[in-house]
Amino acid sequence: MKDNKPLEKIADGAMDISAGNYFVAILKTDGTVCGFGQNGHGEFGIGSRTYDKLQLTKIASNVSQIATGFSNIYLLKTDSTLWSAGDDLYGKLGYKTDGNQLTFKKVANQIKLVRARGNNVMMINNKDEAWSFGGNANGVQGIGLKSQDPTYPHKVGEQVANV
Repeated sequence: MKDNKPLEKIADGAMDISAGNYFVAILKTDGTVCGFGQNGHGEFGIGSRTYDKLQLTKIASNVSQIATGFSNIYLLKTDSTLWSAGDDLYGKLGYKTDGNQLTFKKVANQIKLVRARGNNVMMINNKDEAWSFGGNANGVQGIGLKSQDPTYPHKVGEQVANV
């Protein structure tokens, strides 16, 4: 059965969008980031969490790039710092925590690109070095081990332009 509802505008000025598990983050042309959907692991970084669906909520400003993992949001700020919030299972926030991180915390400085998928994150710094962190199931972190133990930011390549 087709859903014949008309399309509904969500936000003006959107320049990028990234979807996680049960939530979406939108980067607007003015550098603000808004999210909607579930904030069950604190991925919106607003200091709380809820499995209720949130309407469009402003979660950050001065952002140049966004990425989402399974239950996380990564913000590359205009000052080249990388920040993350949400579920820390497998070390995918990039720093050690006691569980869910409900506010954004800095991961690294001098970053120019971030990509995330599921439980894994890659970033490229201003020296064109690729760094990775998160889950290592089946050896996806490229560190020569196949354990699921979390990995924290470690260099995986040099002279890298994109991931």
